Amino acid sequence: MKNRWSKERAWEWYRARPWIRGCNFMSSDCANRIDQWQEYGFEERFETTKRELALAAQTGFNSIRIIPEFIVWESTVYKGLHRVGI
Repeated sequence: MKNRWSKERAWEWYRARPWIRGCNFMSSDCANRIDQWQEYGFEERFETTKRELALAAQTGFNSIRIIPEFIVWESTVYKGLHRVGI
């Protein structure tokens, strides 16, 4: 890294950011983290997810962690990413 920040610059950047408030997220209509990514019913679950993430933002959360299971990624890497717009 040729433009490494000084310790003071790093703290300045950090203090200018809001406090991180968030949670691990799984949509309320999912039985588990594998169910969250299955093709069947995905559109309905995605609508629920959008509503719940909007509620989280209104509540003051600015960070959400979604944990995709490896087995889901491994079996649907291309289809799954396409469904969420990546």
